[in-house]
Amino acid sequence: MLIKVFMLSFVLGCVSGLMAQDSVQYHANPVIVTATRIATDEQKLNRSVDVADESLLGDLALPSVGDVLQRFANISVESRGAFGMQTDFSIRGTLFSQNTILVNGLSLNDPQTAHYNFNLPLSASMIDRIEILRGPGSSQYGANAFGGVVNVITKIPEESTASVQVMGGENGLVGGEVTAQYADASVHSINSVSFKKSDGYHLDTDFLSQAITTSNRIDAAAGQISLTGGYEKKDYGAFDFYTPGKNLQSREALQTGFADASFSMQSSLFTLTPSVQYRRNTDQFILTITSPAYYTNNSATDVFQCEVIAQMKMSDNVTVTGGTSILWDDIISTYEGDHTRNNGSLFASAAAAFQQWTFDGSLRFDANSDYGDVVCPSLSAGYELGTRGKIYAAVSRAFREPSYTELYINDGFNAGNPGLRPELGWSYEAGGSYRLFPSIRLTSAIFQNDQKNLIDYVMYQANDPQYHAVNFESAVLRGAELSLRWDRMEGTSNEPALRSFLFTYGYLDSQIKHDSVYAAKYSNNYPRHQVSCTIVGTLPLSLSGSIGIVYKRKAAGNSYTLADASLTEHAGDFGLGLRGTNLLNQSYEENPGVPMPGRWIWLVLDYKLF
Repeated sequence: MLIKVFMLSFVLGCVSGLMAQDSVQYHANPVIVTATRIATDEQKLNRSVDVADESLLGDLALPSVGDVLQRFANISVESRGAFGMQTDFSIRGTLFSQNTILVNGLSLNDPQTAHYNFNLPLSASMIDRIEILRGPGSSQYGANAFGGVVNVITKIPEESTASVQVMGGENGLVGGEVTAQYADASVHSINSVSFKKSDGYHLDTDFLSQAITTSNRIDAAAGQISLTGGYEKKDYGAFDFYTPGKNLQSREALQTGFADASFSMQSSLFTLTPSVQYRRNTDQFILTITSPAYYTNNSATDVFQCEVIAQMKMSDNVTVTGGTSILWDDIISTYEGDHTRNNGSLFASAAAAFQQWTFDGSLRFDANSDYGDVVCPSLSAGYELGTRGKIYAAVSRAFREPSYTELYINDGFNAGNPGLRPELGWSYEAGGSYRLFPSIRLTSAIFQNDQKNLIDYVMYQANDPQYHAVNFESAVLRGAELSLRWDRMEGTSNEPALRSFLFTYGYLDSQIKHDSVYAAKYSNNYPRHQVSCTIVGTLPLSLSGSIGIVYKRKAAGNSYTLADASLTEHAGDFGLGLRGTNLLNQSYEENPGVPMPGRWIWLVLDYKLF
């Protein structure tokens, strides 16, 4: 009852504050998206894009990046644990393995399994914004960007500060973080050390996570140097993570580290950026802790990538970029074996604007040591509807190489297939955006993905003892999405008011052609309907807060509604926050057979040291 009263009073307080403001002036702030290789104003892109900026991220105060993503249309998060212990996500109904994670424009996908893609040693305090680009990105980033690209961008601090945060709550949750920033005329650095642990919400769901991260930009006479790195150690209960319905108490311990360095040399017309990146992930997975000798798999993967990108502004209306990259990865694993592969690529993109028309295209050639040559083009065109909106159409090709786990796993419950072929597909999209008012933006899109060789795990009959990795003959995925976003802009006071409102809807339908099977593990887990509503506002007594509601109706027929809220009070250098997830206390599973937590409430205390 108390929670319902809080949510109702929050909404009424925000709305009443909004109605009291008739003289507020609004304007549309430009948002520059960098994940497209050519930095472009969000409103001029010929594709479906959302940006969660620092202000929105701070207001939402959600426990993980995944929780933020599913506030946006056709982004479905499929977690296996709380607080980002293991997060899968889907863009436009694609499988969790068909999307690319970037940090500052560099891929962090894991070659062993996409279940580890979100092993990101980045706390919320380090993140400046998150760019979400729907639609294939293989013409720019190569393998795995079937559904889209998520680019997490770290902050570039403008002042030197330090702060400490502690939290505690239900299920034995405790945590803490120290963040330090340094900034002068040429050096901008942000660094974080954090940990969190919980006794768990269910049998075999306890966790402990520790992370350290640094992000630095150095402005030198010859150019700009960027250095980013992080390390995270996680140990958690993995109840039925990969064996739905078997009631196995499993255990997983991971260590993930990454480092990247880039040097950008820039003139008035030309920019050259070489970069190097290294990522290492180690994993110990115990299938059943009651009998660890049955199956304990120790694995280590390494990814090393070198990339050189050149960009030239040909005129006021035309910009081109191109480059080359070399990627090498390997795995050393108890049960999946020792394997190595490499990939070389050439890519180019161009963007042009002529009066009301905008065009952009990309072409990428990949030469893979295991699967040969792949060419992925993309082309789009847009037409501006005055200054308020635009319409666009796009076509693109994508591919994905099988993960090492899909190829070689054999734990008695899941069987890999060394003969798997890479996934290939074409995507077609049309959409548009329109500003109903300077502060209200409406976006929509329809799309179709035609894929062949889609990879999933299947059981051929009810008594099949294990899932088998297979290529499906074909899959057609159709859908639509709608988003309405209102932001209270500059020139406003701190009186009680609604500051941001976001409503999204996504629809999906998948038709898969394959041999007769009893069950597929992942391909039918997408939400046919997903609705999200997010409200952010300022309350009396300088309180700020947010409420979010997400409704999902899965293709299999099950549905659930999740609600979360945050409430924060700042007084000088102190901040006190109340957070809650699944406030309706729903019993639900984002992955079949893996129970998710019920209502979970915790407190957060912040103190700015200087």
